[in-house]
Amino acid sequence: MQMINLQTMGIKTLSDLTSVVSPENVDTVLNINNIPRTPNIAQAYQQVCDDIVSQSTEPISPNTKLDMLGKYTDNADIFETVALADEQDWQILYQNGSLHNFIRLPDEITLPLTNGVIGNGQTLPRSIYDKIAQELRIAQTLPNYDPLPKSMIERLFADYNSNNLSSRFDEVASKYTNPDVFYWFHIPWGEVTLYSSIDKTSVDFPVYPEELQDGRSANYDTMPELLYQYEPWQVYKSSGPRKVSYKFDFHRDMWTGNHLDGKAGQLVRFCEACCYPDYDGSAVHTPTVDLYIGGKRHISGVLTECNADWDGPLGLDNYYLHCVLTISIIEVSPIPLNYKSVKSLPIVGYDKQGQVL
Repeated sequence: MQMINLQTMGIKTLSDLTSVVSPENVDTVLNINNIPRTPNIAQAYQQVCDDIVSQSTEPISPNTKLDMLGKYTDNADIFETVALADEQDWQILYQNGSLHNFIRLPDEITLPLTNGVIGNGQTLPRSIYDKIAQELRIAQTLPNYDPLPKSMIERLFADYNSNNLSSRFDEVASKYTNPDVFYWFHIPWGEVTLYSSIDKTSVDFPVYPEELQDGRSANYDTMPELLYQYEPWQVYKSSGPRKVSYKFDFHRDMWTGNHLDGKAGQLVRFCEACCYPDYDGSAVHTPTVDLYIGGKRHISGVLTECNADWDGPLGLDNYYLHCVLTISIIEVSPIPLNYKSVKSLPIVGYDKQGQVL
């Protein structure tokens, strides 16, 4: 099992929780923690904990504590957190299965381990369990027993961590690595943005387009055959429209490091929505989009095609992790186009005001 620290993860609202556990898991997480569905999740959970503490009249017995600790021997970090808990947290754990700052996750949800997620799947050494069990059995014989001595527990786990190879590796590696999971990768946030005219919102892509097909065309009519003309006369009719196809290759972990955040799905849905109009009574509002690359407008027009190709491996929610998204846009130019203006255009198109650079 796992628990998440609301404070460390910055979870205050229902939206915050949704971004961590994904929309389809929110209700399950709320139910197992007895949290009502409300915009302010942190405040509602605080009230749940306060009610439990205020209604508790008897302390948790040492034997009960030992039984409760036995449930967490498969996760040494949860065991340590519970063993160091105060009496109020023991009451909350006994009645709600959670702690004052932690809510638990159902077994079918597994999040990447961070500072705010505990449940490392490491089996607790038998020697630590036996030592704490001994202390609790001694406390059971005393008329007025105290909580588990924190100094003893901290010393046990300090010795355990110092002798743990992975812990020593993490300590050394932390000197040479940045805690930000994307520190060594260039995620171009704010550099590739798609803007919609319907609700005047935009969405960022975590990557530059892998491929780009930019096409223009000219249309001519053929004059009827004239006497003694070897080739038909070509009479100019129109130019364009310009059509551009963009191919984006991304992974669902590229937003926050947690593919359950739903960010990739939101990006795909935004692009798909731009293929549809908005209705206001009998009025039909056709959306136009602006795609910015490198902070400069590359094209302004109508989004005519959106294709999302998903493939494995599967994530923790049993859905594909990798996506290749292709969108096609037909230009509706914000400036008049002619020979001279097109010839003077830079590679990346127009600036944010629609002026030729």
